[in-house]
Amino acid sequence: MNKDISETEKLVACLSEDLKPMKCLRHPLKRALCWTLFSGAYVFLVINYIGLRPDFALKLADPAYLFELFLAFIMSMSGALSSHWMCVPDMRGQQWMPVVSATLFTVLIGWMFMQISVGADLMNDLHFSHCMVDSIIFGLIPAATIVFLSMRGKTTRPILMVFMNIIAALGIGYLGLRLTCGCDNASHIVIHHMLPYLLMGGVIAAIGQKYYRW
Repeated sequence: MNKDISETEKLVACLSEDLKPMKCLRHPLKRALCWTLFSGAYVFLVINYIGLRPDFALKLADPAYLFELFLAFIMSMSGALSSHWMCVPDMRGQQWMPVVSATLFTVLIGWMFMQISVGADLMNDLHFSHCMVDSIIFGLIPAATIVFLSMRGKTTRPILMVFMNIIAALGIGYLGLRLTCGCDNASHIVIHHMLPYLLMGGVIAAIGQKYYRW
């Protein structure tokens, strides 16, 4: 018995002799909170620079507007939490988390297209708008940050992690745009507030599938 243990220890030592000590990854919740605080502070600074929409005080009495803001915030936080949990190969047993994030994303998309279906005209908004530039300003730094943090871990689901990162960046950027842009037209929101993030997501997907793998 002791001989078997000794042989096993020798085998383990032989296999691991070239390995270098690694620093343990911090708990996913701590890492997600760091991203949330950093991204929240960044969006706050950008909002201060651009300025709140002129009718912001009046919109606080609009339940539909408040629902959008709350949904965007919860969706972003859920995506960030899912992404950081996915940095651990087995997600610490929390495989249900991406389902919640995807559901919130589906609700937001459905909410937008429901409003479009009752009268908005997408063709009238097919033009350049300063909101496209603002969407990049709001979303680029949070997106780059969460991509960097995701690369610190090793996921077994790189494509799903990319989707979670897109949801996180879309939510925080969408929140900033809805606080600064005074246009509530659904087609404007879809084309100028959401589409840039979906295109940005394509870039993240190209990067993520290569660098998130083991």
